[in-house]
Amino acid sequence: MLNTQERAQVAQVWDLIAGHEAPFGAELLLRLFTVYPSTKTYFKHLGPFPDEVHLLSHGKRMLEAVGVAVQHMDNLRWAMSPLADLHAHVLRVDPTNFPVRQPRPLKAADPVFPGRAGLPPAGRVHGGDASGVG
Repeated sequence: MLNTQERAQVAQVWDLIAGHEAPFGAELLLRLFTVYPSTKTYFKHLGPFPDEVHLLSHGKRMLEAVGVAVQHMDNLRWAMSPLADLHAHVLRVDPTNFPVRQPRPLKAADPVFPGRAGLPPAGRVHGGDASGVG
């Protein structure tokens, strides 16, 4: 659970992103593919060299889901349930690709928002290291 200060910091970062989900999401996907190349296997529909239109489209959808999470920080399980069901039951994405402790997109986003506007350094979120293990 995030404390009041951490919630405010998350909201502060989201305020920088809101309204710009497509370009930030596309950049995040490119960085995700660079930092974690194995994640490309779940985006076969984008092809080996995703074009800008596909990246912008999926990046926007991805960050819009983050926006929902930011709006419902008190009840993330409920807010993210439809997305979790889609990925688990329709897309068949292995749940190990969604580490709870340190989300991969956050680590990949670090160069976009160095220090994440005051968010805890990688590995500090719920303990553990930056890989999401432990």
